[in-house]
Parts: sequence; structure tokens; C-alpha cells
Amino acid sequence: MLQVQRHTCKGTDGSATNEDNYDLSNVSELEKCVAALIRVGLSSVEAAEALERNDRNVELVKALYGIDWDACGRTVQLPFTTSSG
Repeated sequence: MLQVQRHTCKGTDGSATNEDNYDLSNVSELEKCVAALIRVGLSSVEAAEALERNDRNVELVKALYGIDWDACGRTVQLPFTTSSG
């Protein structure tokens, strides 16, 4: 069973955040990736499928979906850009 410890994370300005933040050090990168995909709108099935279709390559999924996360579990979704050719 996964145990999560709550702790305070700092915002970008160095102040503590009001959000519920959790220590994700015991969570695998795959689990973190699935959680981040769910937070940006995918279902758990879609998130798991996204990883499976990309050979469980977390870095590739991050790049494809424009997502990342921090140690507190906050997800960032980067805007999609197009390259001018």
C-alpha cells in the first residue's frame, strides 16, 4: 500500500502554498505520470493507455502532452507550439 506524507511546498515566490501538497518520493515515475495526465483531463484508462502506447516512456509522454510536475505533485501543462518551417 502506498503511503503519502503531507508537507508544505513553496510557491514560485518562495512563500508556502495553500494547496494540499504531498511527498511523492515513494511513488514511481509511471504513477506520477498517470496522476499528472488525469489532472489535465484524461481518464485513468486514457492515461494508462497513453503510457502503454509510448512504451512506458515517461519523458516521451511528458513531451507529447506538454506536461511536467514538481516534487509536490503539482502538474504544469505547457502550451502547445508549432514550429515554423
